[in-house]
Amino acid sequence: MCLKAFVLYAPTSPNIVIEFVKTIVALCESGDTHIFIVRPGGLAAQVGIPEAWKKAHKEGFSLGVLPDLKDAIEIYSPSEIYVVAKTDKQVNTAELELDQHDKKIMFIFPSGEQPFKINTKDLADKIKYIYFDNVKKELNPIASLSILIYSVLK
Repeated sequence: MCLKAFVLYAPTSPNIVIEFVKTIVALCESGDTHIFIVRPGGLAAQVGIPEAWKKAHKEGFSLGVLPDLKDAIEIYSPSEIYVVAKTDKQVNTAELELDQHDKKIMFIFPSGEQPFKINTKDLADKIKYIYFDNVKKELNPIASLSILIYSVLK
Protein backbone atom coordinates (compact mmCIF):
# COMPACT_ATOMS: atom_id res chain seq x y z
CA MET A 1 0.00 0.00 0.00
CA CYS A 2 1.37 3.39 -1.02
CA LEU A 3 0.92 5.99 1.72
CA LYS A 4 -0.38 9.37 0.59
CA ALA A 5 -0.55 12.82 2.11
CA PHE A 6 -2.64 15.56 0.54
CA VAL A 7 -1.74 19.15 1.40
CA LEU A 8 -3.92 22.19 0.74
CA TYR A 9 -1.61 25.20 0.77
CA ALA A 10 -2.70 28.68 1.92
CA PRO A 11 -6.48 28.58 1.60
CA THR A 12 -8.58 31.55 2.68
CA SER A 13 -12.00 30.21 1.67
CA PRO A 14 -13.74 27.87 4.12
CA ASN A 15 -15.53 26.15 1.22
CA ILE A 16 -12.26 25.10 -0.40
CA VAL A 17 -11.03 23.58 2.88
CA ILE A 18 -14.28 21.70 3.49
CA GLU A 19 -14.60 20.43 -0.10
CA PHE A 20 -10.93 19.39 -0.16
CA VAL A 21 -11.48 17.16 2.87
CA LYS A 22 -14.86 15.87 1.62
CA THR A 23 -13.29 14.85 -1.69
CA ILE A 24 -10.48 12.93 -0.01
CA VAL A 25 -12.89 11.22 2.39
CA ALA A 26 -15.13 10.18 -0.52
CA LEU A 27 -12.37 8.80 -2.76
CA CYS A 28 -9.60 7.47 -0.46
CA GLU A 29 -9.06 4.92 2.29
CA SER A 30 -8.42 6.34 5.76
CA GLY A 31 -5.63 3.93 6.65
CA ASP A 32 -3.25 5.05 3.92
CA THR A 33 -4.18 8.73 3.59
CA HIS A 34 -3.27 11.84 5.60
CA ILE A 35 -4.60 15.37 5.14
CA PHE A 36 -2.76 18.61 5.91
CA ILE A 37 -3.94 22.20 5.66
CA VAL A 38 -0.97 24.58 5.60
CA ARG A 39 -1.12 28.34 6.24
CA PRO A 40 -4.91 28.69 6.35
CA GLY A 41 -6.05 32.29 6.61
CA GLY A 42 -9.17 34.28 7.36
CA LEU A 43 -12.44 32.39 7.30
CA ALA A 44 -10.72 29.19 6.18
CA ALA A 45 -8.98 29.05 9.56
CA GLN A 46 -11.99 30.20 11.57
CA VAL A 47 -14.83 28.31 9.89
CA GLY A 48 -13.39 25.85 7.36
CA ILE A 49 -10.90 24.06 9.60
CA PRO A 50 -13.40 23.12 12.36
CA GLU A 51 -15.93 21.81 9.82
CA ALA A 52 -13.28 19.93 7.86
CA TRP A 53 -11.85 18.44 11.03
CA LYS A 54 -15.30 17.13 12.06
CA LYS A 55 -15.76 15.48 8.66
CA ALA A 56 -12.27 13.94 8.67
CA HIS A 57 -12.59 12.74 12.27
CA LYS A 58 -16.00 11.12 11.72
CA GLU A 59 -14.59 9.18 8.76
CA GLY A 60 -11.37 8.09 10.51
CA PHE A 61 -8.94 10.40 8.70
CA SER A 62 -6.16 12.41 10.30
CA LEU A 63 -6.16 16.16 9.63
CA GLY A 64 -3.17 18.32 10.50
CA VAL A 65 -3.22 22.12 10.44
CA LEU A 66 0.24 23.63 10.24
CA PRO A 67 1.78 27.10 9.82
CA ASP A 68 4.41 26.14 7.21
CA LEU A 69 4.93 23.61 4.43
CA LYS A 70 8.28 22.66 5.95
CA ASP A 71 6.40 21.44 9.06
CA ALA A 72 4.15 19.12 7.03
CA ILE A 73 7.18 17.67 5.25
CA GLU A 74 9.05 17.20 8.52
CA ILE A 75 6.11 15.43 10.19
CA TYR A 76 5.18 13.17 7.25
CA SER A 77 8.75 12.53 5.91
CA PRO A 78 7.68 11.77 2.34
CA SER A 79 9.90 9.89 -0.08
CA GLU A 80 8.47 11.97 -2.94
CA ILE A 81 6.87 15.42 -3.03
CA TYR A 82 4.71 16.66 -5.90
CA VAL A 83 3.11 20.06 -6.38
CA VAL A 84 0.01 19.78 -8.54
CA ALA A 85 0.25 22.98 -10.58
CA LYS A 86 0.60 24.06 -14.19
CA THR A 87 4.16 25.36 -14.69
CA ASP A 88 6.85 25.35 -17.33
CA LYS A 89 8.73 22.57 -15.48
CA GLN A 90 5.89 20.15 -14.84
CA VAL A 91 5.85 16.41 -15.47
CA ASN A 92 2.79 14.70 -16.88
CA THR A 93 0.93 12.62 -14.29
CA ALA A 94 0.94 9.66 -16.70
CA GLU A 95 4.72 9.39 -16.16
CA LEU A 96 4.42 8.85 -12.40
CA GLU A 97 5.27 5.47 -10.90
CA LEU A 98 3.17 5.35 -7.75
CA ASP A 99 2.56 1.63 -7.30
CA GLN A 100 5.56 0.89 -5.07
CA HIS A 101 4.40 -0.22 -1.63
CA ASP A 102 7.13 1.39 0.42
CA LYS A 103 6.60 4.93 -0.86
CA LYS A 104 5.26 7.83 1.18
CA ILE A 105 4.05 10.39 -1.33
CA MET A 106 2.98 13.96 -0.62
CA PHE A 107 0.82 15.92 -3.05
CA ILE A 108 0.65 19.68 -2.52
CA PHE A 109 -2.28 21.64 -3.95
CA PRO A 110 -1.84 25.43 -3.98
CA SER A 111 -5.19 27.02 -3.18
CA GLY A 112 -4.73 29.69 -5.83
CA GLU A 113 -5.84 32.28 -3.28
CA GLN A 114 -2.31 33.19 -2.15
CA PRO A 115 1.01 32.79 -3.97
CA PHE A 116 2.75 29.44 -3.58
CA LYS A 117 6.22 29.98 -2.09
CA ILE A 118 9.00 27.58 -1.19
CA ASN A 119 11.20 29.19 1.43
CA THR A 120 14.37 27.09 1.28
CA LYS A 121 16.50 25.86 -1.61
CA ASP A 122 16.93 22.32 -0.27
CA LEU A 123 13.15 21.99 -0.14
CA ALA A 124 12.84 23.35 -3.69
CA ASP A 125 15.23 20.65 -4.91
CA LYS A 126 13.05 17.85 -3.49
CA ILE A 127 9.80 19.03 -5.08
CA LYS A 128 8.58 18.01 -8.52
CA TYR A 129 5.73 19.75 -10.33
CA ILE A 130 3.08 17.60 -11.98
CA TYR A 131 -0.04 18.31 -13.99
CA PHE A 132 -2.51 16.60 -16.29
CA ASP A 133 -1.68 16.11 -19.96
CA ASN A 134 -5.09 16.94 -21.43
CA VAL A 135 -5.93 19.90 -19.18
CA LYS A 136 -5.13 23.20 -20.87
CA LYS A 137 -5.74 25.67 -18.02
CA GLU A 138 -5.07 25.76 -14.29
CA LEU A 139 -7.88 24.14 -12.29
CA ASN A 140 -8.96 24.86 -8.74
CA PRO A 141 -7.50 22.51 -6.11
CA ILE A 142 -10.71 20.48 -5.72
CA ALA A 143 -10.91 19.68 -9.42
CA SER A 144 -7.19 18.84 -9.54
CA LEU A 145 -7.52 16.64 -6.46
CA SER A 146 -10.46 14.75 -7.95
CA ILE A 147 -8.67 14.11 -11.24
CA LEU A 148 -5.47 13.03 -9.49
CA ILE A 149 -7.19 10.56 -7.16
CA TYR A 150 -9.55 9.15 -9.74
CA SER A 151 -7.24 8.87 -12.76
CA VAL A 152 -3.76 8.47 -11.25
CA LEU A 153 -4.11 6.90 -7.81
CA LYS A 154 -6.93 4.41 -8.41
